[in-house]
Amino acid sequence: MAIGIALTVLVLGLMFANGLSQGKLAKRKYIVWGTTIILIITPFFSCLSMGCFYSVWY
Repeated sequence: MAIGIALTVLVLGLMFANGLSQGKLAKRKYIVWGTTIILIITPFFSCLSMGCFYSVWY
């Protein structure tokens, strides 16, 4: 269940960043993708990887 929620948030974050960066200059795309990676993708990817780690080892 938790993995499904994390994957859903990751996909939604990617779609959000893609929608915001369409039709923008290269510098603005880098800003949008950097902010999205830091604020949206990284925390949920971290939770996903830690969940998989704990489920395998414990």
